[in-house]
Amino acid sequence: MNNKLPLNQILQGNSLELLKTIPNDSIDLIFADPPYFMRVEGTLQRPEGGNFSGCDDVWDNAFSDNADYVAFTQA
Repeated sequence: MNNKLPLNQILQGNSLELLKTIPNDSIDLIFADPPYFMRVEGTLQRPEGGNFSGCDDVWDNAFSDNADYVAFTQA
């Protein structure tokens, strides 16, 4: 079975709905780098045990609160 998609294609929409339309075994890599709303006071623990300091980047400060961030990620 040939499960190839066109190369260098950008899909835009609800990711949960779009994933249903993509054939199995047709994608080698998905790279996602959305704003993660990581502005925090203090530190966060990394899974491997180190500390991660919260960031103060423009894109993370674009959200007024958690509800605003959730609305962005669901758009």
